[in-house]
Amino acid sequence: MQRLRKFLLNGILLTIAALLMRSVNMSFQVYLSGKLGAAGLGLFSLIMSVFGFAVTVATSGIHHTTMRLIAEAEARGNELELRSAMRHAIRYALIFGFSACILLFSLSSALATYILHDQRTLRALRLLAISLPFLSVTSGLQGYFHAVRRVAKNVAVQVSDQCFYMTVTVLALLYFAPHDVESACLCIIAGSCLAELYSFSFSLLLYVWDRKHHPLANESAPPPHMAKRLCGIAIPIALSTYVRSGLVTVEHLLIPRGLRKSGSDSDGALASYGVLHGMALPVILFPMALLTSFCGLLVPEFTESQTKGENARIRSVAGSVITITLAFSIGCCVLIAFFSEQIALYIYHEAAVADYLRLLAPLIPVMYLDHAVDHMLKGLNQQLYSMRVNILDAAISVLLVWLLLPKFGMNGYVFVLYFTECVNAFFSCYRLIRMTRTHCSVISGVIKPCLAGIGATSIANLAFYFLHIACDAKSALFFQIGLTTILYVIFLLTLHTLRQNGRRWMHAVCGHTPFKFCE
Repeated sequence: MQRLRKFLLNGILLTIAALLMRSVNMSFQVYLSGKLGAAGLGLFSLIMSVFGFAVTVATSGIHHTTMRLIAEAEARGNELELRSAMRHAIRYALIFGFSACILLFSLSSALATYILHDQRTLRALRLLAISLPFLSVTSGLQGYFHAVRRVAKNVAVQVSDQCFYMTVTVLALLYFAPHDVESACLCIIAGSCLAELYSFSFSLLLYVWDRKHHPLANESAPPPHMAKRLCGIAIPIALSTYVRSGLVTVEHLLIPRGLRKSGSDSDGALASYGVLHGMALPVILFPMALLTSFCGLLVPEFTESQTKGENARIRSVAGSVITITLAFSIGCCVLIAFFSEQIALYIYHEAAVADYLRLLAPLIPVMYLDHAVDHMLKGLNQQLYSMRVNILDAAISVLLVWLLLPKFGMNGYVFVLYFTECVNAFFSCYRLIRMTRTHCSVISGVIKPCLAGIGATSIANLAFYFLHIACDAKSALFFQIGLTTILYVIFLLTLHTLRQNGRRWMHAVCGHTPFKFCE
C-alpha cells in the first residue's frame, strides 16, 4: 500500500507540474511567435535542432544510466554503491559536457555557413555551447531523483527553472527591444543559458541535502569496476543516440530545403516549418504531460521488479499501462480532432494551425503508446533495442523527407510522420509483448475508447446546441471540452475499460485492490 501511495503521489505531483509547465510554456510559445513571427520561429527551430544534437553528445545517456545504477543500489540498500555511482556519473557528465561545448563552439562557423546556410545562427550556436556542461550534470542529477523516487525535488527545479527562463527572456526582449530576428533569437537563447546555470546550481544543492538526510542502511563495499559498469550502460546508449539524433537533425535541415524545392520561397518554407513544429506539434504533445509523468516513474519500478524477479507483476502492469494509455490517447485524439479550429484560434489566433491539428490528431494514439512502451522497455534494460528502432525510424524519415518533400510539400512530410511513427510503435510493442508475455485486448484498448469518444463528442455538441448556451467562444470551447471529457470517462467506466485495468494495475503494484471504486 505504501508503495502504491508513493507511486501515485509522485505521479500526481509530476503531472500537476508538467501540466502547469506545458500550459505556461505554450503561452510563452505564443508570446515568442508574436515576437519572432512564423519565419523567425522557423529559424529558431533550426538552431535548436542543431543544438539538440549537441545536447545528445553532452548527456550521452547519463540520465538513464544514473537512474538504472541508483535504482539497483536502492534495491540492495547499499549507500556506498550509490555514492560511488553518483561520483562516476558526475565525472562522466562533465567529460562529455565540456567535450560537446568545445566541439559546438569550434564548429559553429562551419555549421552556420555550410549546414544551416544562415550566418544569423552563428552567435546563437556559440552562446548555446556554454550551457552544455551544466545541462549534462543536471541531467544526471535528475536521473538520481527519479531513481530514489523523490521527484518533488525535480519538480521544484523544473518549475523554478522555467519561471526563471521566461522572466529573464521577457526582460531581455523588453530591455533590448530587438528589431531583427537574429537579435530576438539571441535574447531568447541567453535566457535559456542562464536558466541552465540556475538549474544546475539548484539541482546540486538539493542533491547534497538529499544525501545527508536520506542515507541507505547498508554500507558494505560497492561492487567493483563501477566505471566499467557505468560505461557499459552509457556508451552503447550514447552511440545509438548520436546516430539517431544526427539523423533527426539531418531530417529537420532537409525539411526547409525540400519545401523550397516544392515551390515555396525561403521565408515561406521557414514559416510552414515553424507552424508545424512550433505551433501544431506542441498542442498535439501537450496532453502527453499526463502520460510522461507516470511513464517516467515506471522505469525504476520495472528495473526493481526485474532485479527481484517479479515477472508476474511486470506482465500485469505492462498490460494495464498499454490499455490505459490507449484509452487516454484516443480521448485526446477525439478532442483535438473535433475542436481543432477552436483550439487553433484560441491559442494562436491562426486558422492555418487547425489544418495540421486535424491531420496529426489520428497519430496521437500511436505516438503516446510508443512513448509509454519505450519507458517500459528502458525499465527492462532494453534501451539498446529501443535505440535501434529509433535509429531505423530516423533513417527512414531522412530518406522519405529527401524523396517526398520536393514533390508533395508538407503533405509529404505528414505522410512521413505517420509512416515512421507506426513503424516505431509496431517494433516497440512487439518487443514488449514478447518479453513480458502480456495480453492486450483490441476491444478494451481500441474499440471501446473509440465508441466512447464518438458518443461523448456527439452528445456534448448536441447538448450545447439544444441548450442554446449564450457565451463567448472561449467559454464555449472550455464547456464543450469539459463536458466531452466527463462523458468520455463515464462511458469508459460503464464499458469497464478503466475499472478492469485499474484493478489489475493496483493489485500488481501493492498486492491487493485498495479502493472500493475498483471492486
